[in-house]
Amino acid sequence: MRARQERTAAYYREVAGQIRALASNARLPEVRREMFDLAERFERIADYVERRYPERGGAARRAPEEG
Repeated sequence: MRARQERTAAYYREVAGQIRALASNARLPEVRREMFDLAERFERIADYVERRYPERGGAARRAPEEG
C-alpha cells in the first residue's frame, strides 16, 4: 500500500493557479465563472492547511496586501 502524500498549501495554490489559467481561456461565461470559483475554493483549502498544519504551509503564499 502506498503512503498517503500530504499536500502543502503551496500545492493547493499551484493547482488554483492552473485552474485560473484554464478559466481564462474558457469561452462560455458560466464555465469561466465556475472555474474561477473552483480556483477560489482551492485557495481557501490552502489557507486552511496553513492554519491547521503550519508545517505544511509551503513557500508559495499569497503576498499580504499593504494598506
